Amino acid sequence: MREIIAVGISGGVDSMVCAQMLLDKGYKVIGVTMYLFDEEVDNRLQQPSFLKDAKTVCDTLSIAHHIIDLRDEFKTSVIDPFIAAYLRGETPNPCAMCNPTIKYGVFLEAVIGLGATHFATGHYADIRYDENLDKFRIFQGKDPRKDQSFLLYSLNQWQLSKLMLPLSGIDKKSTVRALAHSIHEGIANKKDSTDICFIPKGKYHDFIKRHAVLPVEQGDFVTKEGYVLGRHNGIVNYTIGQRRGLLATLNKPMYVIEIRSNTNEVVLGEDKDTYSLGFIGDLFNFTIYEDIPLNRPLKVKICQWGYLLSCTIIKENGAYKIIFDKAERAVAIGQVAVFYEENEIIGGCTIYKNIKKSHKFQNSSC
Repeated sequence: MREIIAVGISGGVDSMVCAQMLLDKGYKVIGVTMYLFDEEVDNRLQQPSFLKDAKTVCDTLSIAHHIIDLRDEFKTSVIDPFIAAYLRGETPNPCAMCNPTIKYGVFLEAVIGLGATHFATGHYADIRYDENLDKFRIFQGKDPRKDQSFLLYSLNQWQLSKLMLPLSGIDKKSTVRALAHSIHEGIANKKDSTDICFIPKGKYHDFIKRHAVLPVEQGDFVTKEGYVLGRHNGIVNYTIGQRRGLLATLNKPMYVIEIRSNTNEVVLGEDKDTYSLGFIGDLFNFTIYEDIPLNRPLKVKICQWGYLLSCTIIKENGAYKIIFDKAERAVAIGQVAVFYEENEIIGGCTIYKNIKKSHKFQNSSC
């Protein structure tokens, strides 16, 4: 009996090519799609358009298509915490919330329940089994512009053992598009999605204002010393390091350096005030280490498309502190930080609190 591989079909180029590659290798392939939310069109809710595209892909490949309705779970585990984090003045990453609990959590369990031995996706990343360690390890994709390994850090060993990434050996997106054109021209010409999946056109602040239980109130822009500079349109519109969209009346460049949800204030300062010596981490997960690797040189990214920063993790007064080799800019509470050894993702955490101190400031990190 042929091994059954379930492919996460999003209706896009990568997942379509992923499924075709597995068919070419002789696997029995089924398509599976997460139904996570409804789209708002003309003040009405309707099924998202990608469900139709996903069915088109599966029909084109002559494979079964299963839609798994996880709207309630997604709202509870991702949308509601996402809104709550912004209302606390944080900058959350919804994919980091979704991956361990929804996509590779309840969805993966449902996929295995359909009889599949593995779950394949069109991610540009690589997972390898290490016999000596008896562990699965995560590595970056070959194309740094498309690398999607960053948010896999939170997966456990069982989840990694079930995951297949057929595009791991492809080093250019153009190669994937060329393959896609031989399958379905319409899907092959679709643009890559870069927005938050449940928020069209990236207008997250409008989404939060519509769905927050309490109204998003205006408040004050203030300096570090407490001097009121003007009014803001709600703290959900701002993140650490932001310069645009502030006050038109400012007579010099100013940046968001702190968000105080308890007083509904956005603190503005100079660029040097956006820098941190490090941060306190929370919700750690490491792939190949049983314990958090302390007091050793590491690299970390504090946003997915940012630079690799040199750092060390220390434990002090019960807290795990990530200390940069030099001060770094725009460390946003609520974002995830991912640790690297060369091209391997070894783990990550959530940024819980900034560590501030006067310092000489150099390059921007993100």
